[in-house]
Amino acid sequence: MIRKFYLLFGIISLALIPFVPIFKVIDRIGPQYLYLSVIQVTFSIIFLLFFRKDFSVIKHKIVSINFYAAFLMVALCSIIFSNYKEESILEWFKHFTNFHTLLNIFLLFCLLPKRIELFTYIFLALSLIESIYIFYIFCDFYSVSETYFRFRALQGFSSNQNIGSFSLLMKLPVLFYLAKTSKNKILVFLSIVAIVLSVFDIQIIASRATLLGTVLFLSIVVISFIFQYRKTPNYLRVRFISILLLVAITVVIQNKLITEKNAQLVTTNRILSYEDSSIAYRVGYIFDALNHLKKYPIIGTGIGTWKIYSIGYVHEDQTEYQAPYHAHNDFLQLFAETGIFGGFFYLMIFVFTILEMIRKLFTSKTIYLQSIYFYILLCLFIFCLDSSVNFPRIRPYSQMNIIYVLGLIFSIKASDEN
Repeated sequence: MIRKFYLLFGIISLALIPFVPIFKVIDRIGPQYLYLSVIQVTFSIIFLLFFRKDFSVIKHKIVSINFYAAFLMVALCSIIFSNYKEESILEWFKHFTNFHTLLNIFLLFCLLPKRIELFTYIFLALSLIESIYIFYIFCDFYSVSETYFRFRALQGFSSNQNIGSFSLLMKLPVLFYLAKTSKNKILVFLSIVAIVLSVFDIQIIASRATLLGTVLFLSIVVISFIFQYRKTPNYLRVRFISILLLVAITVVIQNKLITEKNAQLVTTNRILSYEDSSIAYRVGYIFDALNHLKKYPIIGTGIGTWKIYSIGYVHEDQTEYQAPYHAHNDFLQLFAETGIFGGFFYLMIFVFTILEMIRKLFTSKTIYLQSIYFYILLCLFIFCLDSSVNFPRIRPYSQMNIIYVLGLIFSIKASDEN
């Protein structure tokens, strides 16, 4: 009984990141990483004292974990060449904390028999909490304001609106999986509620990249449904079509509400508008990071130093920021900071994991496994899209999402080989 309680608490403790007190700080990152560090060290000590014999599960080769470890080694070496060692050391420990957390979650999932069910329940609970919280803030603001605009409070638990909306999007595949396949009526109902609220919240946050990602995700899901139509039971057809209709109604209602106060933030207008200066800035950041990589191709300038070196790339027409803190592309920023080797190893974490899930998707013998692998694969694609336009790598709440996904995938791989 104590063993089961520990395993469950270990898994759920990661999901408590959104509720860590911020102690009046400006950004949530500090308190969240402090909590994450303390809790993971505690669990590691407990593992060593009471679960040492269970370490056999990590003897199986998980290629992506090896790439993650290689990336950390290269990043550690880059500190030697960094001119700002304090920044580099701090950034390296953030990555090490993420890696440490991933290993713990991987081990915990390996020791739990119903890991997939637990994973879906956690994502459902987090999605409901986050979507309801953002919806409440919107309703409170909308009722007293004559105009509507993107305001900071809509960021949810992530301290950034764009990353917060991607966090909602990343959970959508799991919600669709539950709503489509679950035989529990309560779970189906809660999943549909979470889907509707998440889609509504994504629209009101109005992050252009997330809106495009949502359209792409829904398109892939619909195409998949069309191909699987004949194999799908009638009751699941009706359920899936009903969900799509509810999503469509949600989009229409949201557009109607926002049109009354700010037509520029209507979903279609937001997606098709390219006059926003932020687009030009972000494209500029990408070219700046590429130029930086050309100057320091082998080992970079030290992990965590882009925020400092970016000052030298500030353009004359930039008025909103003194200097870009992020390259708005995590993969490219790590190439710039740790060179071609560090960037390559970090990129391969996701490339090999995606290839492994694609292999499982096409070799699975049951519709149940094909379905869960398909939706987990979509979670991976969404995170990679987020990493290509934002900076979820340094946000503990965003890392929480991908750590759960990667931990589950690695545990499935380990159990298959067992």
